[in-house]
Amino acid sequence: MATLLEALFTAGTDDNSEVGYKLRKRAAALMSSRFPEIEQQVKSLYKERSDFVHGSFFQTIARRTKKSNLFAELPFPSFAALYQQKEYIRHTLATYLYLNKVRKSGAHFGGLANVLEILEASIIDIGLRAEVAKHADKVLSLM
Repeated sequence: MATLLEALFTAGTDDNSEVGYKLRKRAAALMSSRFPEIEQQVKSLYKERSDFVHGSFFQTIARRTKKSNLFAELPFPSFAALYQQKEYIRHTLATYLYLNKVRKSGAHFGGLANVLEILEASIIDIGLRAEVAKHADKVLSLM
């Protein structure tokens, strides 16, 4: 799920610095009108992804595993948290695609070449962020 967000929110860029920061800020610019907690959730998801990719995930599993004489009882992930993350991804993808459709229509976001530029600019520009939220709410109200 984190990789999907990374593909959406960093596509076409060569800058690999502060990926987690960019993901959560761009996701918040797109989705925070409906999901105020999205920035913290993306931060948590990206940390879990990094832990898995860089190996500390497995060390944590080993520490949290209860061992007996015959069996090891592995810790269970939070399925509710996984479901919520899946919902964030589903809503984000639909909203991202809709925002791109609006951008291509030419009626909005003059001068911004793609959704990433729109989201990056809307992190600072409150008016633009309100415009993004207006379009996001249109598609999110259908879901």
